[in-house]
Amino acid sequence: MQHGRAFTCWILRVASWSRAILAWTCSPERARPGRCSVSSQKALRRQARVAKSEEDAEDISGINFWKGITLFNAVCWGSSFISTKAGIDALSSAGVEDAPVVFGALRFVLAALPLLPWLLKSSSAESARTSALVGSFGAVAYAAIFVSFSYGTTGAKAAFITALQTTVVASLSSIAAKRLNLGTFCSAALAVAGVGVLEFSSGPVEATVGDLMCMAAPILIGLSWHVLGDCMKKFPKDSTPTVAIQLICFAALFAVWSLGELLLRHGPTGLVQGVAHFPELLQTPGLLPALLFSAFFGNTVTMLLCNEAMKRLKASDVSLIVASEPLWAALAGAAFLGEIFTASDVAGGVLVLAGILCNELWKAPEPKTAAKSEVKLVALNAATATSP
Repeated sequence: MQHGRAFTCWILRVASWSRAILAWTCSPERARPGRCSVSSQKALRRQARVAKSEEDAEDISGINFWKGITLFNAVCWGSSFISTKAGIDALSSAGVEDAPVVFGALRFVLAALPLLPWLLKSSSAESARTSALVGSFGAVAYAAIFVSFSYGTTGAKAAFITALQTTVVASLSSIAAKRLNLGTFCSAALAVAGVGVLEFSSGPVEATVGDLMCMAAPILIGLSWHVLGDCMKKFPKDSTPTVAIQLICFAALFAVWSLGELLLRHGPTGLVQGVAHFPELLQTPGLLPALLFSAFFGNTVTMLLCNEAMKRLKASDVSLIVASEPLWAALAGAAFLGEIFTASDVAGGVLVLAGILCNELWKAPEPKTAAKSEVKLVALNAATATSP
């Protein structure tokens, strides 16, 4: 009888010990991060991947939208090569001296007027200085293009030459990233070959002084794209003040240039008379449509849209899309100015565009370790937050 009671007590003690051991080992407070939380870590990793996929899908749709906006800008900028040439031709036909400079002054003053309230609204002095630097690069580039029109360069050819800016941006981006690839050099070689075909297909005589002047434009525009991309990512709220400062730089250069020419040629009296006659220039036949399109769709509207796009896109992507300008310039030139593309012009243009596409498509693969590390880090941080 005593043995039976002792056995029963022993069984009850074993049962109570078993319950205690189970409770202790399965308690959430006693969970071992390396074993009992394996399933939770997997779930967190899965959630991180799903969240990243959803964010990537949203980013892609947004990026495609702004690439579409950039293509609209390219159409307007390509067409503005032709409208600018048409405006300069209208002033020249009316006997206006230094027609390219005068047209530039009218265009950029008109483009800057709507944005004057934002001129002093930059968030910092650094942002304003960077915007002024971008504006200075752009102003000199525009001056080179405008003057080239007076020396025989067609609007379409100027657009093709300016398209070389994409190789400048690619080179600057590679230098900044400290990583050069063969695609960049092949792209530059194709683009330079294209410009060579454009210039020398019919002999050295075809390379005009205007074409040589225009060669400065892609270098300066490429520099401006690179600096602008960094500026917009560093100061994302300054898109409108940045455009205002750029346009003021454009207007100041051409206004000072135009007034300086008047002063040198005709003295103070001629300067006063020239300024007084500026409003009358707007009545020049054929000038106003070209001027309005160039000022607002060539600058004000598209530059505002461009700065918004630069917040979301890489400078190299923007410059690539913008490099389609020659196509739109050629179409506009054929439609409105009767410009004719020869077979050599087409071949040179195709080589330039091939170089641009090569720069975009032939890239070294991005390392995937960073993306994987990011997912692991998110999962690890989440797992750590749930552990004691």
